[in-house]
Amino acid sequence: MKELLKGIQNRILSEIPAFKYVDEDWGQIDYYSTNPPVNFPFVLIDITEVQWSGEGNGAQLGIATVLLRIGNMKLGNTSGGAPANQKEKAFEIFDHTESIHKNLHGWSAGDQLGPLTRLTTRRVRRDDSIQEYQITFSVQIKDTTGHKKAQSVRLGTVAITPL
Repeated sequence: MKELLKGIQNRILSEIPAFKYVDEDWGQIDYYSTNPPVNFPFVLIDITEVQWSGEGNGAQLGIATVLLRIGNMKLGNTSGGAPANQKEKAFEIFDHTESIHKNLHGWSAGDQLGPLTRLTTRRVRRDDSIQEYQITFSVQIKDTTGHKKAQSVRLGTVAITPL
């Protein structure tokens, strides 16, 4: 899972320079302080769940749910009468969510990882001035760390190797 988190982080940092803070989500914006430990705009990455199935010999196949929290400080006005440049700045969050989709949907972070598939986009209502959207992705993971090598058993003159 570390490979997945680091891969997504590196992809965002290399492909979307608009983000000033890209990190694993460890609760940086959950405590609603007046000075959260992030720079704006930000992306926080978390693997929220992996459902595993057995593939034999200790190998497993997992379907992981990856949650990206995209946020920006909402300082501009988006009303119909606002100046165009102010409205454009205030609507930047939508450019950020579109960039995440464009750069991650269908992309793979490694050999044991399938391509990411966007599942949902959701707005989060907050009582501070952080504008937040969450995008959920699904990705298949092949884990062979528990793989057991088959050992041959000799019965007389015949060697039998289990599947």
